[in-house]
Amino acid sequence: SPERLKPAEVVAQFVDHEAYLKLIPPGHTLIQGPRGTGKSMLFRYMSPAARCLANNCHVSKLPFIGIIVPVKQANVQMPEMELLTGPVARMIAENLLVTMLAIQICRAFEEVIDFVTGLDESFDSWINILVSHVTKHIADAGYGIGKSEGLSTNKEKLEYVVDCLTNVELTSQDYLDSLVFCKELPAYGKRLLNYQLFLFPLFRKLSETSPNKEQTFYVLVDDADWLREEQTKVLNTWISFRTTNVVSFKAACQLDYKTFLTSGTRRIESPHDFCRVNLSTIYTHGAYALWVKTVVEKRLAACGIKCTADEFFPDDIKQTEKLRTIQQEIESAKWVGPTSERRRDDVYRYARPELIRRLGGSSKQTSTYLYCGFTQLVDISNATIRFFLEAASEMYARQQQNSQDKVVMAILPSIQNEVVRSHANELLHANFDEIVRDYSVEGRGELLIKRVRQVKNLVDVMGAAFYASLVHPSRSERRVLSFALQTDPDDELQEILRLAVSLNYFSESTLGKKEGFGRTRRYVLNRRISPYFNLDPSGFSGYFWVTSDFLRRAVDEPVKARDELRARLPSIAEGSQLSLPIADISKEDSFLDVQEAVDEED
Repeated sequence: SPERLKPAEVVAQFVDHEAYLKLIPPGHTLIQGPRGTGKSMLFRYMSPAARCLANNCHVSKLPFIGIIVPVKQANVQMPEMELLTGPVARMIAENLLVTMLAIQICRAFEEVIDFVTGLDESFDSWINILVSHVTKHIADAGYGIGKSEGLSTNKEKLEYVVDCLTNVELTSQDYLDSLVFCKELPAYGKRLLNYQLFLFPLFRKLSETSPNKEQTFYVLVDDADWLREEQTKVLNTWISFRTTNVVSFKAACQLDYKTFLTSGTRRIESPHDFCRVNLSTIYTHGAYALWVKTVVEKRLAACGIKCTADEFFPDDIKQTEKLRTIQQEIESAKWVGPTSERRRDDVYRYARPELIRRLGGSSKQTSTYLYCGFTQLVDISNATIRFFLEAASEMYARQQQNSQDKVVMAILPSIQNEVVRSHANELLHANFDEIVRDYSVEGRGELLIKRVRQVKNLVDVMGAAFYASLVHPSRSERRVLSFALQTDPDDELQEILRLAVSLNYFSESTLGKKEGFGRTRRYVLNRRISPYFNLDPSGFSGYFWVTSDFLRRAVDEPVKARDELRARLPSIAEGSQLSLPIADISKEDSFLDVQEAVDEED
């Protein structure tokens, strides 16, 4: 976990990439991406202690001072907040957020003291400003503050400020607790702290005192999607003030940011008020594999293991030989499958699917295909480095048990395969069961639980469709991991698709419609599930066009839809790749078409 790493460890393990370069310029930024894509590590690297160590300089020389606000660790999900509405809810929410952020300023400065040597006088001035500003405003607001005499070191001063701010938090918590037992809304009794009168003046004073007149402050809000809607509106209001010459807000979240409305019902918009950075887009179209390779090799080197990522996660030798034999067969006249004018493309397109087909026979349950090798593990991680590292950690632990105290220099292909297949099974079964159980405990209703089960039905049906395509010997495009909407779904189907995306079983993008004008939605299966269906995770060159009728059948009658699909797919003759009916063939529009995707990648 990046939060637990010391600044020197962060600097040693961090690998620069495009997302970081998009974050470092001044300006409000919304960083979006699934959990595990490295957002927290990005923020840790932007902390002042880490930046001082990386640049080998004083704090005053940094271009920006990054203050991390870890929302998950803060008390922002208090159920008592639900008892408040309107202006009262906004004011209490802002009071808590402001206090939490001020405490994190102190924590960031404490880390600088602990890990950075040779601090200059400007840093001492910052500490004194922080003490005087915070204590004055807290005392004027009617909160109690302790005695400040005898504080000789900067660290003692910072702890004193934290104690004062904690007193504000406790007072707010006591007020919220009292609401549970009150029939009428009681008066707060203290002045509430806010951004414009308390926090921003603090940032401005610190900025004016810095010897680096170009230096600004960045507030790095991690897991911003955990904020309540009212708290999100408060954050949006701060962003709308456009104070980027002094302080910029960088908020990291998944794709479900609560709202873009401010407390005054104004809407912040991109690029007018902030810019967006989508990590999924960067990793999909960028050098994700090279980035993971560098991260892995840095961590191996830190453990004294001197080898490349490919050497540490090797391919299976026998399987590689079989793959090479098939590649040679495709390049020769022996190949009886579909061909094109470019044999090199045919090798890339058909070799691995053909290997999986031959190993699996007629039933995917009997497959002996091994998911191993660094490149395949990167593909399976689905552009989310946490998934790669979690799997690698488990592989290392299993390999260590088999190594009899010897240094682990490589992970056996069989162990690699066991772990990724186990993770795929958990994602498709245990994870769904946990979601249903959690929703049942929370009392979120039978309808939502039904939707979750419909999502699982959709995953099962499409996974079966993708596998049927992969092992079909005469298909011109066998590697398919996505589907596009041929007709607009109704509200219920759209809700199911949104839930499938939010649960991270599919990712959503767009592509051009079949008619040649406009765009439609496209849904890509999470590659972590590939081993469950014995799919090729290395890439995809095709997608299915599906109608809303087929989606309805898939989510409500999955067994029937799957059986019809398997019955129809083998009968598709060469030259008919664009038509794959799985319902009444006499109907003018088929339920499921297949389209080659050459230039339509996301």
